Amino acid sequence: MNYLIGIDGGGTKTLLRAADSGTLALLGEAKGGASNLTALPEKEVQGNLDGLLADFFAQSGLSPNDCCGAVLGSAGAGSPDARERLQGMLAALLPKSRILVEDDALPVLYAGTETGVGMILISGTGSICLGRNEAGERFRAGGWGHLIGDEGSGYALGRDVLTAVMEQFDGRGPKTMLTEMVFDRLGLQEPMEIIDWTYRRGNGKSEIAALSSLCEKAALAGDQTALAIFNKAAYELARMAMAVAKKLPGKHRICVCSGGNLTKAPLLREKLASKLDGVQLVLSERDAADGCLLMAREMMG
Repeated sequence: MNYLIGIDGGGTKTLLRAADSGTLALLGEAKGGASNLTALPEKEVQGNLDGLLADFFAQSGLSPNDCCGAVLGSAGAGSPDARERLQGMLAALLPKSRILVEDDALPVLYAGTETGVGMILISGTGSICLGRNEAGERFRAGGWGHLIGDEGSGYALGRDVLTAVMEQFDGRGPKTMLTEMVFDRLGLQEPMEIIDWTYRRGNGKSEIAALSSLCEKAALAGDQTALAIFNKAAYELARMAMAVAKKLPGKHRICVCSGGNLTKAPLLREKLASKLDGVQLVLSERDAADGCLLMAREMMG
C-alpha cells in the first residue's frame, strides 16, 4: 500500500501522521522529540527523527519502502541550507519517497484552506503573517524574532504584562490586577523579585510568553491595563495581516488564525477582527500535520 507522511516539526515535539495516498485515510501516527535545527544541534535533530520514524514503523507495521511522499514542516527550515540538511535526514529514512521540507507556517495555511492559497497569521511565542497566491508566490510580514520583531506575540504580551507590574510599582502606571496575578503565578512576594526571575534564573522567551494567558483573564475581568495590552497586540497583528493582504486578490483574503494567543483567546481574536479591512479570520479544524499531508498529496500530483 502506498502512503503519505506529514510531519509537524516543532520546537518542543514532532508529530508524524501517515495516510493513504489516494483517500488520505489515517493509517497511523507517532510523536517524538523536537526537530528544529535553529534551536537544536543537528545530531540531536537527526536522533529525534530516527527515533520518530523507528517508533512509527514499529507501531504501524508499514514499510518505509511503501511511503511515496513525505512533507516536513519545521520552524528550523527557514533557510535553504537547513531545508537541504533536513531533507537529507529524511531521505536516508524513507529511501523510496519523494520528500519536501518547508517552514512551519505553510502547512498550517494548507490545513486551513486545503489549497495553500490565502493567509495565515500566527501568534504563539513569536508572530508572523504569511500569504500565498495561486501562482505559489509568497509574501510575509513580521517573524523577525523577539529582539527586533514578534509584535503581538505571546512573548510581547508577557513582556508587556511584566512591564505593567513594574510601572505600577514605580507609580508610572495605574493599579492593575495583573500584579497580584503575576505574583501568584510565579510564587513571588514583591515587584523587585521580578527582576531576579527575569534576568537571573535562566527564564527566556517561553517562560515570559506563558504569562500572556494572565492578560486574557485580567482583560475579561475588565482590567483596563490588560485591555490596553490586548488592544496593542491586536493593532500590531492587524498591521502584519493588512501588509500581506494588500498583495493578494480580494477573494484570497481568508486569514487562518494559528498559535495559542489567537486560537485560545477569543477576546484577542475579536479585537483583531475589528481592526481588519476586507480580511476574514477563520479557525482551522485541521492541524499542521494534516496540512503536511495535503501538501504531500499535491506534491504527488
